[in-house]
Amino acid sequence: MMEFNIQKYWIEGKAKKNCFMLYARDLAISLAEFQTNNNWTWFTDIDQTSSDARIEVAKLEWVAWLEVFGNFEMENLTPNSLYEVVFVVKLVDPAQGWEVPVYFKLVLPTGETKERQENMTMLGRNRWVEILAGEFRTSPEYIFGKIEFSMYEVKGGLWKSGLVVKGVAIRPKN
Repeated sequence: MMEFNIQKYWIEGKAKKNCFMLYARDLAISLAEFQTNNNWTWFTDIDQTSSDARIEVAKLEWVAWLEVFGNFEMENLTPNSLYEVVFVVKLVDPAQGWEVPVYFKLVLPTGETKERQENMTMLGRNRWVEILAGEFRTSPEYIFGKIEFSMYEVKGGLWKSGLVVKGVAIRPKN
């Protein structure tokens, strides 16, 4: 059985701040858990940012209901630092059904919610892009607890295809 990385950890910059990448297998993707469905396919890719580590990415084949969720423990992050959470995705042709905005949400342990939408038709094709879910500052008030993040589109009713999900990066904001 092949072993794949599901997370990556590194320390960034002179300030030595903790950074993480949660790959697609470490996320909850609606309708992707079964290998026998026609909604998503999983395939091996190389994470060229990480010594060519083998990872699995999820490719959206055909769904009207897009939901990708994850969470992460705050205690793993560098205290008193500004962080950003970004989804790393790409659209591959023949991508379709992206005329309705996709929502990106970040929920902090305090309950504060940050939500934004993205017009996916504006993304370039066949290259990884980073889409911001939200930013937050680690602080003593919520050094413990989890952040939760999601990417979803569940109301538009359009059937979508061509989205490839690599994962979510949690890293200091420059």
